[in-house]
Amino acid sequence: FNRTESLHKTLEEFQRLDLERIRVQFVVIMNNCSDSTTEVLSRFKDLIPLIILKEPTPGKNRALNKALSSVELSELVVFCDDDISPCQNWLQEIAVASTRNPDKYIFGGRIIPRWPKNITPTWAKHPFILSMGFSHHDLGGKQIDYPSGSYPFGPNFWVRKSVFEGGRTYSESIGPKAAERIMGSETSFLKQLELEGFKARYIPDAIVEHRIKESDIYLPNFYKRAESYGKGRAHMSGVNYHNLLVDRPNTWKRRQVLKLIFVRCRCLLAKMIPIKVTRVRTLVNLHIEIGRISESFKLAKKFQKP
Repeated sequence: FNRTESLHKTLEEFQRLDLERIRVQFVVIMNNCSDSTTEVLSRFKDLIPLIILKEPTPGKNRALNKALSSVELSELVVFCDDDISPCQNWLQEIAVASTRNPDKYIFGGRIIPRWPKNITPTWAKHPFILSMGFSHHDLGGKQIDYPSGSYPFGPNFWVRKSVFEGGRTYSESIGPKAAERIMGSETSFLKQLELEGFKARYIPDAIVEHRIKESDIYLPNFYKRAESYGKGRAHMSGVNYHNLLVDRPNTWKRRQVLKLIFVRCRCLLAKMIPIKVTRVRTLVNLHIEIGRISESFKLAKKFQKP
């Protein structure tokens, strides 16, 4: 959605991929774009095997579902973002690993942040902040099965075509939607697959870099991302105290309002501390809670008695 410069860079990277002995189609879904995305895609149509789709209704998951219903799927369906730089043998590693693990249906690769000016901010070195905020995903140098409750990340994962048999799709109630962002798009999809018994495998040699923008490390923007993460948790974990919500909705609402006020006050106090790693981690956790509580008000309607 309106990310011409980033998309252009990623398509340039795709030109350098090793495609020997594998058949590949690259699918780009324009999700209500109003910038020069069309012109950028037209430049690459004769350079890589490219399919261009349009989905006018905002929403990343709606765009993904459009592709899944419009394109003839090959044996492997690879998902990535428009701001990645894959290693040259990325797709080769994906093909080999999938052949060698016939009992696995879901796979995730390594994701390494590429920082502006190659400098990692001191406050961003904590493992949770790296993964939540910058999609860092590294489970080590060996292939392993994903532990229960752990999933691949959106910029670099793939599944077998058979996963989509039976009409499985992405939930369109979650994920980025133009100005609104609710994180957890892929996690909600993969979590459901895990519940259905599909096994996942981590493949460390299928590597992409996630290009980080200067605006991504601007702390006010980062705290907004934390709130988006909290909103996603509300969707995946459910509304807290839902029994109270069903029986005494007004009491539940007052309790949540007071909790939200308390958390916002803690944010104000935390911002008075000099900028250090501990301050950022504290504020990230508080903003996650703000997002979770705020989104719970929207989700509460389905728990109320008719």
